[in-house]
Amino acid sequence: MSENSNSIFMRTSSILFSTMTLMSSVAVAGYLPPPQVVCAEDRQKYCSKVEPGYARVEACLRANINKVLPACKTYLENKAAARKAAGKENEPEPAAE
Repeated sequence: MSENSNSIFMRTSSILFSTMTLMSSVAVAGYLPPPQVVCAEDRQKYCSKVEPGYARVEACLRANINKVLPACKTYLENKAAARKAAGKENEPEPAAE
């Protein structure tokens, strides 16, 4: 490997390692991106007439869980599992969407 190729390899490896570290720390922290990001297409397709607020859009997405895209379905399932693990499955959803 030439010196230039070695330098590029080291920089690429460093960026890849940093990205993987960041992704794993986000996963460990239990971060879930908002449904507006993950479920935007499904929201438009199935819940466009639902007025935002008081978790109405998320309830609509849950009602259509067998129709939504896999990423949105995974998001909704992970959020439900996180609420259950935190002992909040019987508490009302937060009002913000």
